[in-house]
Amino acid sequence: MKSTLKIKGYKMNNTLISHTLTFILLSSSLLSEQITDKTIYNFSLKGGSLGLGIDLSTPINDTYSVRFNLNGLKKNHSIETTFNTFKGNFKIYTAGILIDYYPTDSTFRMSTGIYANSSHYDGKASSLFHSVTTHASYNKIAPYLGIGWGNDTHQKGWGFTLDIGAFYQGKANVHSNISILGLNFEIEEEVNKYSILPVIAAGVNYTF
Repeated sequence: MKSTLKIKGYKMNNTLISHTLTFILLSSSLLSEQITDKTIYNFSLKGGSLGLGIDLSTPINDTYSVRFNLNGLKKNHSIETTFNTFKGNFKIYTAGILIDYYPTDSTFRMSTGIYANSSHYDGKASSLFHSVTTHASYNKIAPYLGIGWGNDTHQKGWGFTLDIGAFYQGKANVHSNISILGLNFEIEEEVNKYSILPVIAAGVNYTF
């Protein structure tokens, strides 16, 4: 009879999440009174470390804009343990809301926000008598901080977009269908390398 092994994960720093979320809400609330008379939208298609993604942003005023972001990625990844080699893949699906701050008249921006995160790893290994499966998942909410360059959302036409940053998805929760001495720690050590996920994405955008 199979037993289930559950490794207790680590909760994300609640203070970090609450501060990031508070900043977004306050920025949107305080700056909403200065929304431009004519609504402008900026649509982006891009690719990078989070896979293929799309952005939709609109200016709040001459300095700030709000951006909605979707990304998806599936990547093959093997995990070597003492007795097994797990073959599987990471699936990273994210949906975020970001506040972009343009400190100058250039296209340079600083960004912060919150991502709804559905990142997880599924792997399978075969041994002499049975198959071993493992599943690792991360925190459902991940704060983001980064910089970037993009077409000024107030200027219509085509442009180029680039984002460089990272989001924190916390330590992984690992589940395996069979309890093997030390297995959980080896898998946990590997998947926890991605607690902080770097974000690099580039693409094209169009403002209309």
